[in-house]
Formats: sequence, structure tokens, C-alpha cells
Amino acid sequence: MEGADTLRAADTSRSILAEPRVRRVLAANMTSMLGSSVAPVALAFAVLGTGSGFAGLSVVLALNTIPALLFLLLGGVLADRFSRSRLLVIGRCGAGIAQLCTAALVLSGAGDTVSLAVAGFVSGAAATVIGPAAQGILRQVVGSVQQLPSVNAVNRLGGNTIRIAGPVIGGAVAAVTSPGWVLVFDAATFFLASVMVLKLDLARVDTGRATGAWRSLLDGAVEISRKTWLSANVVFGSLLVLCWRVGYQLTGPGIMARADGGSARWGLVQGAFGLGMVLGGFVMLRWRPRRLVVVSILACGTLAAPLIALAAQCPIAIVVACSVAAGIGMDIGIICWSTALGQHISDDMQGRVYAFTSLGELSAVPFGYLAVGLVSRDVSLFVLEFVCGIGIIAAVAMNLSVRSVWSIRRMG
Repeated sequence: MEGADTLRAADTSRSILAEPRVRRVLAANMTSMLGSSVAPVALAFAVLGTGSGFAGLSVVLALNTIPALLFLLLGGVLADRFSRSRLLVIGRCGAGIAQLCTAALVLSGAGDTVSLAVAGFVSGAAATVIGPAAQGILRQVVGSVQQLPSVNAVNRLGGNTIRIAGPVIGGAVAAVTSPGWVLVFDAATFFLASVMVLKLDLARVDTGRATGAWRSLLDGAVEISRKTWLSANVVFGSLLVLCWRVGYQLTGPGIMARADGGSARWGLVQGAFGLGMVLGGFVMLRWRPRRLVVVSILACGTLAAPLIALAAQCPIAIVVACSVAAGIGMDIGIICWSTALGQHISDDMQGRVYAFTSLGELSAVPFGYLAVGLVSRDVSLFVLEFVCGIGIIAAVAMNLSVRSVWSIRRMG
């Protein structure tokens, strides 16, 4: 039976890639991912290089995340009311322009905490608005919900393959030249990805009824409240994402920056995480778990490993190994969760449900960045990293205690 499932998954993957629209969307996603994989290392060390230090980095990361609180719901409504392909073109061009401005500030030496934070806010706003459209477009171009596990796996596998080399190259280039040139490259990938979906020109999703924007938003909230497995993700997922973002994007680079060749070493850690995500994608091409949400929650528990390793001041080889394991878990978790949304949420609700769940997950992150930046002078970064690791484990345990998450099963 397991061998038959594997063969069916392989056949489905081949049939998906035979569809031109799917190939175009996947190619655009991978191009955008190429730039996004090199940018975080460059941005972190560009801010640290301004002299504003760890506190300045916390401010920039917070302002880059705050747009999620302001614009995610707008993006969800737009994704369910307008052409998702057109939204992706506009949003990616906007993000590219913002990233070019950030690069100009870094290359000219005029960038400080405030200017880089403002540019990050604009870039984050553009990425936030198109997030629900990027999530919903995959189901729209594939058509059959039975194909979603495979298309999600292929999408993640292709993008995560790029994650292996991206952070390593980004860290190395930032170390020997300037982080600004890495950000220029990131901007170029946004523009190229926009061109790839320009001719796709998908029609808006037919909801079967005409509703105003506020009513549309309310319908999305009602959908979340009716499904307790979604509501639980909003609550406990917010704790997990908070601990992961703070520990991996803020405290992690802060710890590494104290060592010689910090940007290159952190790039190696991120590259290892990308390798793990590729391996996770291969796992999901063969493995088709039935309890999608349970597997997703358990897999995301591996994110605690690299944070605890950093907190314990383990050798870099152990941190890298833990990052590989975390990457495997992250990709399995994301693919299972995306499949659960695609199969158990109607097409006309995809954008709004994605927006509400993502908003819940990200709502505490900017405040976490700012709080850690404020207390970092009085509390060791290693202690803060350990707290983040334990927080992830606690979030997983609490989420699994919700009975309805055990009832969501894979279709087909």
C-alpha cells in the first residue's frame, strides 16, 4: 500500500509539471525565493554595521514585521476578490522598488536605523499584501485538491533547494563586499518573478455572490471561528512563531555577530536550515501522512533544536546539524498545513483564511523584537535564546491538546 502511494505521488508530480500555468507559478516562486534567501543575512549585518547594534536590529526587524498586522487582512480580501496573478505582479514590483531603496541607503553609507527601518516597513507591506494571493494561486492553477500535496511539495522543494546556497553566498558576499549589493540582487529577483506571472492573467475567484469588503472580511472571521483547529493555530501558532522569529532572526545573529566571521558563520547556519528544508521536501514527495495538522504541529517542534544549541553555546557543527533537523521539520510542517488549508477550506475562502491565521501567528512578533531589544542589555542573549527554544516546545504541547486537530485528514 505504501509503495502504491509513492507511485501515485510520483505520477501526480509529473502531471502537475506538465501544466504550463503551474510551471510558470513555480518558476516565479523559486526566483523570488532566490533573492529572499540571500537578503536576511545582508540586512542583519547591514544594520549591525551602522553602529546601532543589536537594539537597532530589533527595531528594523520589528518595523519589517508590523505590516503583517496592518495589511494581512487587506491582502486576504484582495486575494479573494481580484486576480491573484495581477496582485502578485504589483506587489512584487513594489517590494523590488523598496529593496532597491534599501540597497541604495546601504551602498551610499547614508543608511541608519531609521531609514533602513522605514525601507523595511515598505518592503514588508508589499510582501504582506501579496502573501494570501501567493497561497491561494497554487490551488487555483492546479484545480484538483487531490493534487495539492504534490504541488505543495514540489513548490517547497524547489524553493528550499535555493535556500541551501543562498544564505551562504549572501553571508560571504556581504563579508567581502557590501550587504548593499546582495540587496540589489534581491530586488532584481522580485522584478523577474513579476514578469514570469505577468502573462498568466488569472481571473478573480468566483464566489457565487457579491459582497462588500467588510462583509467579506467578516465571513473569513466566521470561517475561522467555526473550525477550532484553525482557531487553535491562531493562538498557539502565535507563540511558536514569536519564539522562532525572535530566536532565529534576532537573537541568533546577535550571538553570532560576537564571533569572528560572524556573517559567514550565520550564513552557514541558515544554509544548513535550507538543506534541511530540501530534505523535508523529498520526504513529503514520498510520505503522505493522513493526520495533516498533527504531523504539522509535531514537525514544527524541531525548530527548538538550533535555538537550544545556540543557547548552550554548542560547537558550530552541532548548531548546523540542529538547523538541518529544524529545516526538515519546518518543511514537513508547512507542506502538511498548506495541504490541510487547500483541502479543507473552499477556494473562495483561501485568501481570507490564510490572512487571518497568518495574522494570528505574526501578531506578537514585532512586540517580541522590541521587547528583546530593550532587555538585551540586562539579560544574556544565551538566556533569551533558551527561553525561545522552550517556548516552541510549550506551544507544540498545548496545540496538540486541542482535540479537533486530530480529526483533519488528507483527502485522497
